Amino acid sequence: MGDEFKPVHVWITAGTTQVVGDVVRAAEILLKHWPDEFANTDLHSAARLACLEAWQDDGEVSVARNSFHAAAQEAGILAPEEVRPSRGTDPRRRRGPRRG
Repeated sequence: MGDEFKPVHVWITAGTTQVVGDVVRAAEILLKHWPDEFANTDLHSAARLACLEAWQDDGEVSVARNSFHAAAQEAGILAPEEVRPSRGTDPRRRRGPRRG
């Protein structure tokens, strides 16, 4: 699982995007947050299998990423890269408790 998973931006809910940057997160979205009407398509199945294989070091991370991207595009949840992640979904934006 050594090669890079270039980030894929997806819509999780209306107005909420998330940056998917690894095989584990891609698999979680494919299994738990995928639109029902696209949960049994060939592209969705291929993406799930590719992520599992990459996670088990039996497949290439780049194949998993490309499969996830294609399935997200088919499902209509691929977000443009220029859309900033929604608050709370980008780990670089984590902040401590507010002080008042």
